[in-house]
Amino acid sequence: MRALLSVLLIVLGLSLAPPQVQAQGWVDQPFDPAPMSREDIATLQAALAFSGDYYGYTDGIWNQDAQAALEAWVKREEGASRPLYRHLNRLIMRLEDERVKSGWQLFYSETTNTSYLHPFDLLKSVDNKDAVEFLSEDNGFSVMVRFTDQPGMKNIHDWFLSQAVQGSDPYQYSDNQLWITSATIEDDMVAYARSDFYNGSWSTVSIVVWPEYFYHLNLMAASMTLGGSPASLMWTSGGVIDQAGDWHRDISVEHLREAFEASCRRLNVDCFDIYLVHTPPRDILVHEDLFAELDRMVAAGKIRTYGLSLENGDFAIEFVNATAGQAIEIAFSLYSQDSRAGFLDVARERGVGIICKSPMANGQLTDSFVADNPPPDDRRLKALGPERFARRADLFRQARPILTANGRTMGQGALAWLLTFPQVSTVIPGISSMARLLESAGASGMRLTPEQMAALDGIGGGQLVAKRVQ
Repeated sequence: MRALLSVLLIVLGLSLAPPQVQAQGWVDQPFDPAPMSREDIATLQAALAFSGDYYGYTDGIWNQDAQAALEAWVKREEGASRPLYRHLNRLIMRLEDERVKSGWQLFYSETTNTSYLHPFDLLKSVDNKDAVEFLSEDNGFSVMVRFTDQPGMKNIHDWFLSQAVQGSDPYQYSDNQLWITSATIEDDMVAYARSDFYNGSWSTVSIVVWPEYFYHLNLMAASMTLGGSPASLMWTSGGVIDQAGDWHRDISVEHLREAFEASCRRLNVDCFDIYLVHTPPRDILVHEDLFAELDRMVAAGKIRTYGLSLENGDFAIEFVNATAGQAIEIAFSLYSQDSRAGFLDVARERGVGIICKSPMANGQLTDSFVADNPPPDDRRLKALGPERFARRADLFRQARPILTANGRTMGQGALAWLLTFPQVSTVIPGISSMARLLESAGASGMRLTPEQMAALDGIGGGQLVAKRVQ
């Protein structure tokens, strides 16, 4: 039975900047957020929050505060007068080290419709009959979640303000939907509370930390938002951060075992359905000992199968022909059809499951894409540039009547197009809200007709087929 949504463990984050990029000195160019995905920007904002330079939200929208924070970090840590792309490497690596060490993951509460980053390995749940409480082993980092009426919520914020040490500068913001309070209290501890109004009641997250945990608090507070969030700390495969860095090249059997055990501990499981090596170098196929270990893990029942997460269909063919791996996660959408030429047939012949990432082309195949008269600050217009945006807008106008036929939304049509290929096992669309989750799940039984598939293949004289739209 083919699934629409899948929970994947992506491990061994292995990526290399393409040689031609480094040869052109791309990483030494001045930093520009325009080509960055929203997930990459949110990750960069999170890194700046954890460094203590950024106090805004990790919403994936670049702003003046984020730019100023990056400039301050680069001046302090790199001794440079302006940020370059290569400066992202060390900044992001510090966040990545912390993510792994403390088990940071994006948490979404359906009850409160809020999302925030939570350090699951650092904070452990403790018994508290009055609140949901988490505490670090050394008692220096405390988090409580309470559900109250407005007077109860206000009492929490008033108490925090009353504890502010004399001479400090506490902060408070309030409106009908949101309250935020922060203050320095006794022993130089920092207290923070955020309350959101949802479904007729208030939910309050209150955090108290020792000074050494201030940056953890800042990251947690910056990530708090209503609805879904792009701040998963998983940057875009092949994106700016991925190419600008030199991430986790250790592909030894020892590292594989350590990563597997650490993932089991974080998720409290002892086996996985799919184990993926994320964005590996091409020469990974010569590491026969790595794949022999993965085969042993399959035989031992630790994993059902393994595979690679990559961008290139030719690389995928080499992998499935050289190993017993049965899963490939690959960029595949109406706008990115490289893998359609050759790899789909090989996957069908060898029984390999295909997991389609970026199935909606980073939102360009959804109803949120404004093809006509976009505002000047439209993030996709800024990211693509006027010429590329105009080409995408033209394709969008041609594809829309076909994808939205039979009562589908644009996003559902993009997913249905993929699911019409019998070789596709799973698609993993980005989920930023409950509404988007329900919309995507609604596409699970949808398929396009042969006539609709042919019509899409004919758009622009067939320019979409077997190509990556520029």
